[in-house]
Amino acid sequence: MSLKNIPNFPHYCATKSGKIWSKRYKRFITPYGGTRGGMLVVLCEQGKKFRKLVHRLVLKTFVEPCPEGMVCCHNDGNFRNNHIDNLRWDTRSNNELDKHRHGTVPSIITSADARFIIYLRSCVGLKYHEIAEIMECSMNIVSSVINKRKWKHIWSQI
Repeated sequence: MSLKNIPNFPHYCATKSGKIWSKRYKRFITPYGGTRGGMLVVLCEQGKKFRKLVHRLVLKTFVEPCPEGMVCCHNDGNFRNNHIDNLRWDTRSNNELDKHRHGTVPSIITSADARFIIYLRSCVGLKYHEIAEIMECSMNIVSSVINKRKWKHIWSQI
């Protein structure tokens, strides 16, 4: 596994597999999930803390800094997969098209939809992909309702 220095962060390195190494502490930094998707790390330089998205650090390190008007895209739609082969700079428009292709685009559901998703899983016993097909939404939406990441208050009403 080769380490490469992250531009503008001399105390840190990135790997092609998407891990961030701290030279100061001689260990990999454990990333955490951001609120909008994407894995974050906190880098410290000159007494200041910087929250940085891992995928952007990897692309910046191994490809080039983000070209103007571009965003980082995950080829497989999995924001936890930050391997360099899974990342590319592309337009925001193409990133949105990717989200539709991957089924990771958020869809808007109503509280009645959330109750019906819970019913289909709890009472009928359908699998996530079956519910997603019936509801015409992504499996991520189904999962977030069933696992109480979204619409948590609905569960107390059932």
